[in-house]
Amino acid sequence: MVEKKKLSIKERVAQHKSNKGNFCCVMGARLGGKTTLAGTLKEPTLLLQAARLETNSKSALKLASENGYKLDVISFSSLDELAEIFEEFKESKEYKNLYIDSLSAIGDLVYDRPDIQKLLNKDVWQGYRTLGSEIVNFILKCKDFVDNSDKNVFLTLALKEKTDNQGFVTKLDLIMKGNMSLEMLQKVCPNIICLFREEDEECNSIRKMAIRSHDVYNSRIDGILDSCEKIPAVVTPDLELFLKVANSVK
Repeated sequence: MVEKKKLSIKERVAQHKSNKGNFCCVMGARLGGKTTLAGTLKEPTLLLQAARLETNSKSALKLASENGYKLDVISFSSLDELAEIFEEFKESKEYKNLYIDSLSAIGDLVYDRPDIQKLLNKDVWQGYRTLGSEIVNFILKCKDFVDNSDKNVFLTLALKEKTDNQGFVTKLDLIMKGNMSLEMLQKVCPNIICLFREEDEECNSIRKMAIRSHDVYNSRIDGILDSCEKIPAVVTPDLELFLKVANSVK
C-alpha cells in the first residue's frame, strides 16, 4: 500500500484555491421549474431522475437544445443505484455538471425499502432517523467531492408554500420523508437557490430565482453576504447566472 503524501499548509491552500466546483440545492414548489433549470447549464450536464417519481425531463431537454447545450438524462430506482452513478460521474471527463432530481423523490425511494418499512413498524422514530441519516450521508458525499473537484453538483428539493388569507407566502416546508429540516439542509449546503413565482404589473405569473435572501426564501451563495447590494437578490432563472456569481468570489 502506497502511503499518501502529506501536504504542507502552503500546498493545502494552493489545492483549495484550485478547486472551483459548486455544490448547490435548488428548491421550489412542485412544478415550479426546478427540473427545467438543468437546461440552462452551458457545460455538459448529466441529469439524474428518480424513476417513476420525477419524469419532467422533456422541458429541460428542450431548453438545453434551444440553448445549444449538452444534457443527458438517466433514471435511478434506488439510493444505491444513484450512488453508483455518482461514483462514475466523479471519474467522468464527459460531464461538468451533475443535476440530481430530486431529494424529495430519494426520500420516497428509501422510505419504500423493505428494511426501512420493517424498522418503521418496529420503531417509527428510529426508522425516520435512519432514513434521514442515509440521505444526509449522501448529501455530504456530494459536498465532499465538490470541495476537492472543479465539477458542479446540483440537488433539487420540493417545497410546500404556506400562504396567508391574501395569498402571500409566509412559510416554507420541505416535501421530504424523514427527520430532515430546512435548517439542517442549510447547514450542509453552502449554496441554496429558490425558484418562485411573482405577478407582474399585468398580473401575469413570472418565474423568478432568488440567489440571496428574499422574503421567506432563504437563498444564499457561499462567500456573499445578504447585505451585498452589488449582487441582486432575485434574477432570471438561469444557473449560468448563479455560477458566474459563485465563481466570482472564489
